[in-house]
Amino acid sequence: MIDNGFLQFSGVRVPRQQMLMRYAQVAPDGTYSRPPHSKINYKTMTYVRINLVRKSARSLAIGLTTAIRYSSLRRQFGTPEERAVLDYQTQQNHLFPLLASAYAYRFTGIYLDRQFRELEENLSHGDFSLMSIVHASSAGLKSLTTTVVSNGLETCRRCLGGHGYSLFSGVASYATTVLSQVTLEGENTMILQQTSRFLLGLLKQKPDSFFQNDNGRPAESKMLNPIDYVENLSFWVSHDFQVGSAEDVTNPTFLLDACRGRVARLLFRLHKSLEQDKSKDSWNQHLVEIGRVAIAHCFYLTLLAFHRSVVELSKTASPQVVKVLERLRDLYGLHHVQEEGADYLELGILKPNHISVLRKKIMSIFLLIRPDAVGLIDAW
Repeated sequence: MIDNGFLQFSGVRVPRQQMLMRYAQVAPDGTYSRPPHSKINYKTMTYVRINLVRKSARSLAIGLTTAIRYSSLRRQFGTPEERAVLDYQTQQNHLFPLLASAYAYRFTGIYLDRQFRELEENLSHGDFSLMSIVHASSAGLKSLTTTVVSNGLETCRRCLGGHGYSLFSGVASYATTVLSQVTLEGENTMILQQTSRFLLGLLKQKPDSFFQNDNGRPAESKMLNPIDYVENLSFWVSHDFQVGSAEDVTNPTFLLDACRGRVARLLFRLHKSLEQDKSKDSWNQHLVEIGRVAIAHCFYLTLLAFHRSVVELSKTASPQVVKVLERLRDLYGLHHVQEEGADYLELGILKPNHISVLRKKIMSIFLLIRPDAVGLIDAW
């Protein structure tokens, strides 16, 4: 195991030309110049967090490979013949949302990697504009993905029945290895603050008039920006999520809009509460809400990355493959909205009857995914 450490010298002179001065500088007269951006020293840590997001997808896929393959072969109960465990709705409810999450995190990792490469290119030209957003995104997404994956691997273990606890399955021992990622490169609960602090900082820069101006629904091309809802906050805070029919809530575009509305309203509410609370312990008294905002933002980012990736693949992949990925994307979004239904009801985005519609749609997607479940896991 490799741990952190430090080395201290006494009475040793380091020649100036041998000092690491890519960003911070020491002039010949000894004058120290700070880096041009306060977060630049976090670049390496940011890259490690991005790798953890990418690794999370693969880690979850490893557990799912064993769980789904076992469940497709293990037969139990049923009349008149025993059925494969994976044919039972309860087993699908455990495993298929995790399968969708694995693909979502895969596409999110690709998105983050592209963003980091763009950051490096910009830094080489002295442009630090992406530094804060990449740092904030990597922090929150590392927290979200590693938490879901560590819990998800335990779900995979349980879905193996008694075999799951056996070393023979490999899942139990592998889960303990992955569990360290929850605290690696920043404890997950703590680093969510970095994401929310960035989002709140964007609002603090805005004049008071910004919160009253509703410029209408932004153009679709601009909505590929993961912080687009911040620039159009008034629209998403006041937007009336009217639904023509109950089934409309299962539309992918509506799901993206609902996620935007949720994080925008949570963020605006948090901003107002922090502005009004002038106590010394204000930040601490809002930590739970701060975490909720970060998680809501990061889920929206993963769904957006999933949606964007499916759209891109539709230009080159076969229609059959695209259709399967669309089902996974829809399941990913629908399952989240169902799990966080209290937020969507409280914030006025959904109505109670919509939740039952979502649930029925999820169950229907399970049936469509079942024939492709093994293939989807083999694709890894």
